[in-house]
Amino acid sequence: MRTAGNVVCEHGLESLAYAVKLGAEAVIVLGHTDCGAIKDALADNPRLPATAASIRSHLRGEASLDRAARVHAAETATELRRTLGKEVPVLAALYHTESGEVEWL
Repeated sequence: MRTAGNVVCEHGLESLAYAVKLGAEAVIVLGHTDCGAIKDALADNPRLPATAASIRSHLRGEASLDRAARVHAAETATELRRTLGKEVPVLAALYHTESGEVEWL
């Protein structure tokens, strides 16, 4: 499931829970470098205020774009683990757009 900034919402949670019920073996939160939603959340006047607020709730004052992307992906995975329980592993990773590499967090 793809959302701007990997933001967890009610509809997304229902979709993930349904996927797990159908047999999904894992959930992967895949953030990426140079993320527009993270940039927006770090801005003084974000264009996506609800998305920015959700992302900011994970950042704990982090101002570096790359570090913020890592922290947000990891915190989103933690949030999903609490919600989905132990039925399926929830992993976090960061996709490096410039190299194509995936960094597991």
